[in-house]
Amino acid sequence: MEEIVTTDALEREILEDARKKAAALLKAADEEARRVAQAGEKRTKAALAGLGKESTARIERHRSETEARIPLEKSRLRTTYLDDALRSATRSYFAALPDSRIAEIAAALLSDAKEFLKAKAVSLRCRGLGAESMRALGASIPWAASVSVSEDPSLPASGAVAETGDGAVTLRATMDVVASDLLREKRGELAAALCGKATEI
Repeated sequence: MEEIVTTDALEREILEDARKKAAALLKAADEEARRVAQAGEKRTKAALAGLGKESTARIERHRSETEARIPLEKSRLRTTYLDDALRSATRSYFAALPDSRIAEIAAALLSDAKEFLKAKAVSLRCRGLGAESMRALGASIPWAASVSVSEDPSLPASGAVAETGDGAVTLRATMDVVASDLLREKRGELAAALCGKATEI
């Protein structure tokens, strides 16, 4: 009987020891789980903080880039507006010129090219000029060997095109050329006169 009691006591001791070990293991596992959870929470907070900083930096970078583009865009829009206004004003100006003034301007351009037309048969094709202005334009180049004047509505603008009989020289004295030259050479002065302070913005 004593043997049974010792076996029961031994069994109880083994069970008690196993319970203590199991309790110690559970306690260690709980502590490890808590430690892993805390570490995970710290990593999550750090990752969220990093994402927040990265997102804030990205937003700030985007805002800076956008703000840097504003003056360039403003300048581009102002330049486009001024260019359109200048082109429209020059088109309107040349469209409103009387044909006698157009003939005078064309005659001055042909006079500047005298060396190319001198002593040659010249054919003048005109657009936007009345018969009297066309005759006056033809008479304005007396250094040519001969001059024939005709109307040509297919020209790109009012004025004249002079061609030598041999086809070696073709000179345009049309108002679109004059307007283009005027814009190229006097753009700043025209912009200041037309738009005033808008050019200083």
